[in-house]
Amino acid sequence: MIQEWSDSPLSETYFKQELKQFLKQFKIHKPRGALWILENLNLEISEDLYDWVEKNILEPLYKAGLRKLASTVPQEKFVYLSIINSVQKVGLVLKPNFFMCRQKALNFLNDTENSDETEFNYQVSESDQIGEIILEMGYNQLPKVIQQLDKLNSQLKFNGTNQSNFDQLSFRELEIFKSIAQGKSNKSIAKKLFLSEGTIATHRKSIIKKLNIKSATDWQRYADAFL
Repeated sequence: MIQEWSDSPLSETYFKQELKQFLKQFKIHKPRGALWILENLNLEISEDLYDWVEKNILEPLYKAGLRKLASTVPQEKFVYLSIINSVQKVGLVLKPNFFMCRQKALNFLNDTENSDETEFNYQVSESDQIGEIILEMGYNQLPKVIQQLDKLNSQLKFNGTNQSNFDQLSFRELEIFKSIAQGKSNKSIAKKLFLSEGTIATHRKSIIKKLNIKSATDWQRYADAFL
């Protein structure tokens, strides 16, 4: 069973009514799979709204026998992000699978043998020096992907904030920083670079001052961001 939304302005009230009608028709016809075409959906899906969808639509669909739910990716980025964020926070009994086009979604629904959701696909587009990535994955992958994206976002912010500090390092300090980040001692670094331990200690103090390093975690954050 397929439900497709148009690009007409949509309120939460009408959205709920449409899903209730979908549920009603599903219970009558009992298809083996469902596809929601979200390409033109222009309603932001808040956490509260998705919680309503979970309790009033997805749980009844599951009880009625639905096991495979596919969705296409909305064209509106704010809608797609709102769905991903809400799905991540709401406990789901029926896990959605997002696809970049309806044909891939239909292939997933029609595949009665392969239920593996480990495949991960993405699509990259660039315009006006802005890159966009569209993700296609099963729900089981979503929490891990979100976790990695959050980690990357934090890393990029750290990079932007501390780039000027890192650029202050001399070539010798950069060499020593790399060795320290690898966990090497002053003695082993000194032996490798044919310098005295006192010289390495002096360079270490200079690096700490330039990068404002306060803990071992800071060393690792700089290494992750710039090496």
